[in-house]
Amino acid sequence: MAEVLNKGVVWYIAILIIVIVIWYFSTGFTLPNLHPPTSTTTSVPNTKSTTTISNVVTSTVVFASTCNDLYMYTTAPNTVSLENCDWTGGYLGLWVSSGNSTFEHVKITGADNLVYMNQTSNYQCPVFYKNFSAPAQEYLVNLTSGPLLPASNRSSSCPYTSAKLNTTLTPPSSGIIYQQVYNGNFSTGTYTGWNLTGAGFGKTPLNLTEANTNVISTCYYGSQWKGYNGNFFATTYDCGLNTAPGNITSSLFYANGAFLNFKVISPADQLIYVAVLYNNTPWIIAHYDTFNVSNNQSSSTFRNASIPLVTVINKPIAIKVVAITTHHNNFIAIGDFTMGARPIEDKGILYNLTFVH
Repeated sequence: MAEVLNKGVVWYIAILIIVIVIWYFSTGFTLPNLHPPTSTTTSVPNTKSTTTISNVVTSTVVFASTCNDLYMYTTAPNTVSLENCDWTGGYLGLWVSSGNSTFEHVKITGADNLVYMNQTSNYQCPVFYKNFSAPAQEYLVNLTSGPLLPASNRSSSCPYTSAKLNTTLTPPSSGIIYQQVYNGNFSTGTYTGWNLTGAGFGKTPLNLTEANTNVISTCYYGSQWKGYNGNFFATTYDCGLNTAPGNITSSLFYANGAFLNFKVISPADQLIYVAVLYNNTPWIIAHYDTFNVSNNQSSSTFRNASIPLVTVINKPIAIKVVAITTHHNNFIAIGDFTMGARPIEDKGILYNLTFVH
C-alpha cells in the first residue's frame, strides 16, 4: 500500500515539474494578467466636411467698357448687338459703318432712360457721324444690322457693320474716298463732309420738322415740305427771305452704283443745277424743273431724281449743287443722296442732262 502511494507521489511531482518547465519557456514565470486589457478605439476626425447650401444665388459682376474707346461690330445681317459702357461726362464722337448690310442703326440710351443717339445710315465703310454731349453715367449701345446686300454690292474692304465711340471729335480728312455718299441725307443736322461756298445754303441744313411745325415763323413755300426720307436737307430757301447764291460740294466717294439717286425741288433755271465731278471737274450736269409737274406752281414737294453714273463707274467722284441765282423764290432743296442699281426718277422733272466729257 505504501508502495502504491509512493508511486502516486512520484507521478504527481513529475507532472508538476513538467508544468513548471512549460510555464518557464512560455511566459518566463510571468503571472497571468487577471484583468484583460481595455480596448481603446481612437477615432480620427474626417477632415472632409459636407455642407448643404440652399437658395444660393450666383451673381456675375460685369465691368462695363469705357465709352471713349468702345468698338462694336457684327459680320451677320439682321443682327442686334448690345454693349454697356461707362462715361465720365463730356463730348463723344460716333463712327459708323453698314458694311455688307443694307443699313446700320445705332441707339444709345443713358441710365437716365434718355436717348442720346438714334440714327440710321448706309455708309458702307467707317465714317464719322456726329459729336454728341453725354453726361457722366452708364450707357447702353444698341447696334443693329440690316438685311444682306446683293453680292454685287458687297465690299471686301469694309464687310462689317460697326459702331465706334471715342473722343475724336473731328471728321476724317477731306482726302478720304468713301464707299457711299458721306452724310448724303444730312442726318447729322450739319454739313459735315460737305464744302460750302457762298451763303446760299446757310450754315446748316434745314430741319424739316421744325420748318413745318413752327407756327410763329412759317418756313416753307406754299405748302409744307413733304416727300423727303430724312429730317434735314440742303436748301437755298431762306424761310421767305431773299435768296443768296452759293454751292455745296460733297466729299469724294466711289461710284459703285449705276445711278446717283436723290430728292430734289428745283425750278427751271440755268443757274441752278446738280453736277457730278470727276478729277474736280464737272463731268455730268443735270437741270430739273419740279415746279412744272405741279402745274407751273412753286411747290414744297420733293421729287425723285437720278443721274446715270455709267461713264464714271467705280471712279472717285463728288456731287456739287450749284445755285447762282438770286431770283426771289428760285430756290433748290435737295438731299437723300444714295447710289443704286436702278433709277428712281419721276417723269417730267428732268429738262437738261449734259455729259460734259
